[in-house]
Amino acid sequence: MIAIHQLCRSLIVKSLASIEINLDHIAEGLRLFLDARRPDTLFDADQSAAQHNEARYQLVEGCYYDYAFSDAHFSFDDVGGQVVQPHSRNRHIGTLSPDISVGTLSLPVLEAGGGATGHMVMLEVQSVKSGYRDDYRDRLAFMSCCFT
Repeated sequence: MIAIHQLCRSLIVKSLASIEINLDHIAEGLRLFLDARRPDTLFDADQSAAQHNEARYQLVEGCYYDYAFSDAHFSFDDVGGQVVQPHSRNRHIGTLSPDISVGTLSLPVLEAGGGATGHMVMLEVQSVKSGYRDDYRDRLAFMSCCFT
């Protein structure tokens, strides 16, 4: 069953070593580059993300990713929990470490001088469980049923 699930998932989600995200909506020509440190932990879910209410670009919990903005005037804001670990001198580059959090990770983008741009980069953090989508949906349904 797990093999079938992984096969179906591979047909709709592309595993990539690196991803270039177009951020023209923030500044013309701005790009964010993400590089996985471990194979098969960075995905482009262009074909399936919307139908599952997920972010297009997806990471795996507990893994590390190098990031770089194409323009040194942009960086991520701190979201707590050491998720964003910027380089000490060059804040436009660093490491993302989603730890054990799963779901949509919203990363605020800053412009030089610490000014908020009002924009977020949305990344989906997958559980290491093979059926994370079903498990996640079940948990959400349980919480909405029992706690509302």
